[in-house]
Amino acid sequence: MTLSESIPPELAELEPGLTYLDTADPRTGALHGMVELSLTAEPTGEILWVDARNSATTYAFADATIQHRVLSGIQVARAFTAYQHHSLIHQLVEHIDEQTALVVTPCLGALYADDDVPDVEAAMLFADIIDTLDRLAEEHAIPILVTATTTPFVNEVVTRVDRTITITQTDLGLAFETDTFQTTVYHGPGYWQTTIPYWVDLFGHIDPAVEAMWEPQPSLATLG
Repeated sequence: MTLSESIPPELAELEPGLTYLDTADPRTGALHGMVELSLTAEPTGEILWVDARNSATTYAFADATIQHRVLSGIQVARAFTAYQHHSLIHQLVEHIDEQTALVVTPCLGALYADDDVPDVEAAMLFADIIDTLDRLAEEHAIPILVTATTTPFVNEVVTRVDRTITITQTDLGLAFETDTFQTTVYHGPGYWQTTIPYWVDLFGHIDPAVEAMWEPQPSLATLG
């Protein structure tokens, strides 16, 4: 099973707006899997990727088993400093058109935490790019997918995005959770593993009165 196949159908089609992919370990490849799904759903669409910390590597895309024909729809612009990143975010307005299916900005805030950027200036620059991304998502009605793990910028990301997808690595695979969805079934080659929430969704909660009938009852000791 590929990474994109492990992503629940409920999350496969991103809605317009800012979506924060909350994952403690970017090596899970979930970001790249979401990108593959986006281009698979819209084969003629294009993805604009403003890169930081070398997230758009050949190895990362290969691990996500993204095919070459899919990669051809991704346009990558790399930033190595906060100032370059800030400039590239503003240049997005010149490149977004009717063919743009998704904008990806991984490691948002990482470059702004570098020592060569004064803290006050970094905060101002970062606040500006969040405003810019928010405006672009609204004006063009497109999804923008972001990741961020660098404090304190991740806190501002969380408060500004429209939705959050939390991803956790488990022994059975990736677990996804949003305000309206939670992974309850894990699929593997020739099997599928359920969880307790899956059965609760299927049959509902036990009536308290019925549950009480199955609770152990105290026994009376006989003195003799």
